[in-house]
Amino acid sequence: MAVFIGLLKREADGACHVSFPDFPDCQTVGHTMEEASARAVDVLAAHVSLLQKKGEAVPQPSSMSKVMEDPQHHGMPIIRVAVPDEPGQRITNDAEIERLVRAFYMKVRADAMLGPIFNNAIGDEWEPHLHKMFDFWSSVMLTTGRYKGQPMRAHMRLKMVREEHFERWLMLFRETADEICTPEIADSFVEKAARIAESLQLGMFFRPALHDPEPTQGQRH
Repeated sequence: MAVFIGLLKREADGACHVSFPDFPDCQTVGHTMEEASARAVDVLAAHVSLLQKKGEAVPQPSSMSKVMEDPQHHGMPIIRVAVPDEPGQRITNDAEIERLVRAFYMKVRADAMLGPIFNNAIGDEWEPHLHKMFDFWSSVMLTTGRYKGQPMRAHMRLKMVREEHFERWLMLFRETADEICTPEIADSFVEKAARIAESLQLGMFFRPALHDPEPTQGQRH
């Protein structure tokens, strides 16, 4: 999966234009940034598919620093658009990730089991936390590398969290993914969420005695 940078520009009539530095002939427009971002996914996928069918080379994605070498790009909002390895394969995008994250944490905040834990830990900083989660899931699903945090360290500080909280978290995540995404994409989100939850639980609750096949000295008879 390759991830390309798109540049957004607000036109005089209010429409939002998206262009791709790696594909000068590939552009789209929407009435809002959200609409333009969603269209950009399909337009870029179709453009790359056409290049492949014609036997033309698909360029490697330019880095952010390379794109920003052009002074005309300075200050322009960007989106990252992933192109599937197989033609016709559907993958997520940053706009969908944001919808999923916002809907999920709305459920979490209202949940009787999880709400008090998250609200106590996050306080009034929910919007910054959501943006951090946008970056996290963009890194997980689109390999953008935007997230720079250390989730294990952050969760180790939450002494009130128990294993049953992860089960509830995954249930709400699956419920939200099914509401927001197509079945294929929802399954992909949930598969990665389950692995993340498992990794965090191992770090937080790992008990060597339960995993050591050899009994300890006090257990030998």
